[in-house]
Amino acid sequence: MPNEAYDEVEKNFTNETLKSLGMEVVTREAMTFKDGKGVFVAGPMEQAGSKRYESRMIANLSGVTALVSVQMLESSRATVTDAMVKDALKTLAVRPQVPEAERLAILPYKIGELSGFRVVISSHDGTAVLTLGPKDATEKVEQPFMLMSVVTGEAPKPDERDKVARQAFGSAPGIKDIRITRSEPLRIGQSQGHEIIADAKDTTSNVEVTAVQWLRFGTNAHLKIFAIAKKSDWNAVYPKLRAIRDGIEPRS
Repeated sequence: MPNEAYDEVEKNFTNETLKSLGMEVVTREAMTFKDGKGVFVAGPMEQAGSKRYESRMIANLSGVTALVSVQMLESSRATVTDAMVKDALKTLAVRPQVPEAERLAILPYKIGELSGFRVVISSHDGTAVLTLGPKDATEKVEQPFMLMSVVTGEAPKPDERDKVARQAFGSAPGIKDIRITRSEPLRIGQSQGHEIIADAKDTTSNVEVTAVQWLRFGTNAHLKIFAIAKKSDWNAVYPKLRAIRDGIEPRS
């Protein structure tokens, strides 16, 4: 969680609040880190008829608020004591950067080509945000962005794909005055797909942009790719976007 969340988390980390969640706190200690602080608690936990022993720690360090939970059978305490758990949690550290290979590895598909783009966000559910530039968020479309997501559900029939694609494009974020210049089926890798390209304006700045949406259809889900760049940059950026698109493969 963000750094600013710590005060609110700590305020609700009382013995009374934890008891209302089924945890009886028998150990509570302050924690100190090289670059932050925290609170450690431990005790038996009963929830939905299930009994266990739990240790929890909240910590505020390196601009991050963290909540860590360690759960075990009550019988495990003979070999895994509160002191041992606390010593382990003292090693908590925040990495200044997560390697790009790790960010890519958690996605349910492979991105084999980045074409100079870098990963801003990645998630196990298939959500990914890539950008070409130093900033993670920008105004006035200062740099190109590409957004990917996995949409579950039965694949549309061939005669429904254009309609589905246009509906999906209609919810594209951050653009207005949309004028679709191309909407057509195409193959993406070994899969059927659909491409939409449109000219538009950035909602907040009125900067002229060009956007593309690709849908890559599977049996029970499809991959949605949306990318946007300034219209003046489009001719240089579009080949890079296509290279990223064509390098995506399902994980075996």
